[in-house]
Amino acid sequence: MKHYLLALLTLCISTTSWSNSIESFESHGDIHLAVTQFLESKLRHQEQDYKIELKSLDHRLQLAKCSLPLELVQPAGSRDMGLTSIGVKCNRPKPWLIYISAHIKLFHSVAILTTTKDRGSILTKKDVRLKRVELSRAKRRYFTNIEDVIGKIAKRTVFAGDILTMDQLTQPKAVRRGEQIIILANNHGMNIRMSGSAMTDGSRGQRISVRNNSSRRIVEGVVIAPGIVQIRF
Repeated sequence: MKHYLLALLTLCISTTSWSNSIESFESHGDIHLAVTQFLESKLRHQEQDYKIELKSLDHRLQLAKCSLPLELVQPAGSRDMGLTSIGVKCNRPKPWLIYISAHIKLFHSVAILTTTKDRGSILTKKDVRLKRVELSRAKRRYFTNIEDVIGKIAKRTVFAGDILTMDQLTQPKAVRRGEQIIILANNHGMNIRMSGSAMTDGSRGQRISVRNNSSRRIVEGVVIAPGIVQIRF
């Protein structure tokens, strides 16, 4: 009986010691949760869907239990997507600092070409569709609205399946050099229409030089529609 009580007491002491040892270290799960919540707080304002993947900590790593909330920081110059690292810091009772590797994936529906288009081809609605992709595959200047692509011209050959970007496309010319155009002048709320000649080619929204056919004066204006250039006094 004495031996049984002694063994039971030893087991209780051992168990208590093991439990206290576990409680004295910061949980890896809690560290990962803190990092995930930190990154989510930075990503929630974005329109894109996201996925966060964290690298597991070495199971042998034992960090003193923090008596204060963990401090988290993303090093200056870190990217909003792709591979990054997050610093996790504890100041009390035993200061420590570790970095956790994270892979942030952002997703968005972007314009994809459905058929190969040669240089100079005009894109139509049947040539484009939206597809959800991870944005690390896309350059920054992608399109999220099909209407923004329709009517644009391919500056070079673009292949089926490509993510369309602004540097691949250009606006069609709304005005050609030497073409007779309408100059629309706005003066204190009054619109005055005059005939003129385009000095250069121009796309919608582009600023070009035009000549007033009556005064022969050359002025600059903005192409607002095919054959129409607006100037302001």
